[in-house]
Amino acid sequence: MPDPNIKDLVVLPGQFAYVGDDSKGNMTVLVGPMQRSLGTTERPYFWNAQKGDFVPCTSGSPAMPFAKVPQGYYAILDNPAPDGKSLTPGQATAAIDMQMGRRIHIEGPQSFPLWPMQSVEIVRGHNLRTDQYVLVEVEDESQATKNAGRGITYRDAKPRLAGVVPIGKPIGDDQTQAELQHPAAAVPDGNVRVSFPTKLGERFIVKGTEVAFYMPPTGYRVISDSRNEHIRTAVSLERLEYCTLLDENGQRRIAKGPEVVFPEPTESFVEIDQPDGRKSSYKGRAFELDEIKGLYIKVTQDYTEDDGTERKSGDELFITGNEQRIYYPRVEHTIICYGSQMVHYGVEIPRGEGRYVMERKSGKFKLVKGETNYLPDPRNDVIVRRVLSDREVTLLFPGNEEARRVNQVFRQQAGGDKEILEVRPPEETVMRRSLAAATQTFDRGTGYTPPRTITIDTKYDGAVRIRTFPGHAIMVVNGEGKRRIVKDGEVTLLEYDEKVHSFSLSSGTPKSDKNRIDGVYLQISNNTVSDVVTVETKDLCEINLRVCYRVNFEGDKPEKWFAVEDYIKLLTTNLRSMLRNAAKAHGVLDLQEHVTEIVRDTILGKSHAEAGRPGRKFEENSMRVYDVDVLDCEIKDGEIGELIDREQRSVFVHGLKLSEIGRSDELTKRQETAAQTAIGLKAETAGRQLGALRERIEQEGANQALTEKLAAEREAETLAAQKKLEEGLQAIAELKLLVKKAADEHDTSVKKERTDIEVKADEARLKAMGDKVAEALTHSAHAAAIRDALKSFSFPVAGGENIAAVLSRAFNGTPAGKWVAGLLGEVAKAPPPQQ
Repeated sequence: MPDPNIKDLVVLPGQFAYVGDDSKGNMTVLVGPMQRSLGTTERPYFWNAQKGDFVPCTSGSPAMPFAKVPQGYYAILDNPAPDGKSLTPGQATAAIDMQMGRRIHIEGPQSFPLWPMQSVEIVRGHNLRTDQYVLVEVEDESQATKNAGRGITYRDAKPRLAGVVPIGKPIGDDQTQAELQHPAAAVPDGNVRVSFPTKLGERFIVKGTEVAFYMPPTGYRVISDSRNEHIRTAVSLERLEYCTLLDENGQRRIAKGPEVVFPEPTESFVEIDQPDGRKSSYKGRAFELDEIKGLYIKVTQDYTEDDGTERKSGDELFITGNEQRIYYPRVEHTIICYGSQMVHYGVEIPRGEGRYVMERKSGKFKLVKGETNYLPDPRNDVIVRRVLSDREVTLLFPGNEEARRVNQVFRQQAGGDKEILEVRPPEETVMRRSLAAATQTFDRGTGYTPPRTITIDTKYDGAVRIRTFPGHAIMVVNGEGKRRIVKDGEVTLLEYDEKVHSFSLSSGTPKSDKNRIDGVYLQISNNTVSDVVTVETKDLCEINLRVCYRVNFEGDKPEKWFAVEDYIKLLTTNLRSMLRNAAKAHGVLDLQEHVTEIVRDTILGKSHAEAGRPGRKFEENSMRVYDVDVLDCEIKDGEIGELIDREQRSVFVHGLKLSEIGRSDELTKRQETAAQTAIGLKAETAGRQLGALRERIEQEGANQALTEKLAAEREAETLAAQKKLEEGLQAIAELKLLVKKAADEHDTSVKKERTDIEVKADEARLKAMGDKVAEALTHSAHAAAIRDALKSFSFPVAGGENIAAVLSRAFNGTPAGKWVAGLLGEVAKAPPPQQ
C-alpha cells in the first residue's frame, strides 16, 4: 500500500528518487530539481542491491543523492545502461532495461544519478609506493581488450609492463612491442603504454616500482586481500634476510635480500615461525654458522652447486661454518630437525673429560677427549651417555650418594635396570616441507652487551672419569680382554666398552672370608693388614698374637697385582702357619719375653747389619711384607695367665725395692757430688771475680795513660798551630809594610821625576831669555822697583825653592849673571817687608 504520509515528492538538485506504480508495475526515476504529486497507486521505492529487489520506502525521505566520484577515485557501476544512456536533471524518466551482470568503471571527477537496478561502489585510485602492489584480474575479456593500458601513471618516461602474459611468465623491459599479445595503445598525453593481459580470468601484478598510480579500467578488477584491502605490501628484504614464496603448483621460490620481493599472481608468501615465540613473519634471517655450529640437510631435488658439484635427491649434507659462514635456504634443501633443534651446536668438553660417540654406520664407539669443542656430524656420529649400575657406582665412587641417585634416574628413563644405556637423540621428526620454519635470528645490539656467560655441567653427561687415590691402583679391562693399570693419583677416562676389574677381600679380626668386601682400588704401597693369630707354645700354652703387617706391591708387571682374588686371605693364611710353627719352639715365658723378635724373625727373616731384614715376598701377586708390628700377646688360659702375672708381679716388686735402694745410694752420691761441685764452682767464681777486678784496674790505668798522652799531643798540636798562625800574621804584616814602602817609594819617585821635569823646564825657559833679559834688567830705569819686587818674592816656587835661588841658578854663567847675583845679595840683606 502507498505511504499515506507522502503526498507530494520533492527532489532537490543532486538527488533522485524511484517511484513505482503498483497497479501497472512501472518504475519511474525522478531527477531533481522537481516536484511531483503521487497518485493513489504510486509510492517511492529503494533498490536493494544485495537482495536484487525493490524495497518500498515506508519512512523518511525517499530522495537519494547522486553518486559522486571525486578526483583520483573511480566508480564500479553494476548493470550499466545500454549505450551509456544517462538521466536528465529535472525530468521524470521511465525505467529501461539495464545490461544486467555487466560492470563498468567510471573515473572521477563525476556525479550522476542511478537507474533502477544499478548499484555503485566508490573506490579510491591505487597510489602505490615502491614496496606496494595490487593484484588485478581480467573480468571482461572484450572490455579488457578495448581498455588495456588505461588508467596508469608510470614512475618514469620508459613504459613498462606491470603484469604477466601468460600467467607465471614475466614480460621484461627488453621485449619489443611485436612480442606482446596486444599492440600499444596511443593515449592523449602522447605516452606509449604497454597493454595488459586480456584473457578472462588472467591475473597479473601491478608493481609500485614501475607504476606510481593505478586505476583499473573497465574489464579489470583489483582483488582485495583477506583484510579487504586492495593495496598489498611486498616484502622488503634487508641484507642477510630471505623469504619463501609458494606457487599454486606446489613449487617454492626463495628470494634473498637486499631486494623488494613481489610475488607472481599465483604465488603467496609463506609465514615463518620466529624463535622465542615471537609473531610469525614473512621474512627470515639467514643462518650464521661457524666451526661449532652446523645444519643437517636432506637434498630433495637434484641440482648442481656453483662449483660444479652435483647433488642427488636423497643425499644428506652437514653444512658448518667451515664450508659456508652464511647459509640461505634452498628450494632443493630440507632441514632435518631433532625435536625443536634445527641448528646443531658443538659440545664443550673441558680438559680431563670426554664424550662417548657412536658411529651410526659401523656401530663402533670412540672416546673424544677434551680440551675441545666437539661438533658431531649427525649423519654418522651420535653422542651417547653411559649409565652405571648401583654396584659400579659404589665401587668406583664410594660414598657418592648423588652419583648413585642420578644413575638410578637415568635407568628409570631408559625403562630398565641396565648397566650401560645408549641415550640417543629424539626420533627424527617429519622433515619440514616448508623452509619457512628453518630460520634463526642473530640480533646485534648497538649498546653494551655483557660477555656471554655459560655454565658447563658435564658431571654425568660425559665419559666415566676416574681419579685414583695416591698409593692405589685399578685395573681396566676392555671388551676384548686387554688390560691396563692406572695408579698413584692418575686420572683416566673409560672407553665405552671398558670396565674396572673388581675383587673381594676378607674382613674382620681375625681375618675371615665369611664377610668379604668388594673393591676396585688396590692399595699398592703402605698397606696395613691386621690379624689375630692363635699359637701354641712347646709347653702347650695357647697365646693370641695381635699383629699388623705392612705390605707393598712391587715388580715391573703391575697386572700381576690383581692375579689373586683375595690377597688378604693369601697373606693371613700363610703367615698364620709360619707363626704357629715358630711358636712351637719356645716356651710361654720365653715367647712372651721375646715375642716381637721371634715374630719379626719368622715373618721378615734375620736382620743383617747392612741390608736389614729381607721381608716376606709372595710370588703369586708380587706382594711383599716389609714390616710387622706385634700389638698384643695374650694367654688364652686364665689360670696360667694369673700365675705368670703373679710371678711377674713379685719379680717386679723385688725389682722395685732394689731399684729404690739403688736410687737412694745414687741420690746420696749425687748430693755429695753436687755439694763438692758447688764449693769448687764458688772458688772458681771468686778467682774469676778477682782476675776480672785486676784486669779492670789495669785497663783503667792504661786508659788513663792513654788519655794523658792524647791530651799532651792535643796541646802540642794546639801550640804548633798557634805559632804557625802568629808567623802567618807577622808575614802578612811585613808584607803589608813592604807593600806600603813600595807604594811610598813609588810616589816619591813619581814626585821627584815630576819636580825635575818642572825645574828643567824653568831653567830652559830662563836660558831661552838669555842676554836680552839681563840687558833689559841692567839698563832698566826701574832697577829699584825690580829690587823691591824680588824682596817681596820670598815664597817658594816649583820644587820648594824660592824664586831667588831659581833666578841665581838660571842666570849663572850668563852676561847678566853678575848683575843678578848682586841684586839677589842686596835683597837677601834687606829686612823683610812690613805686613
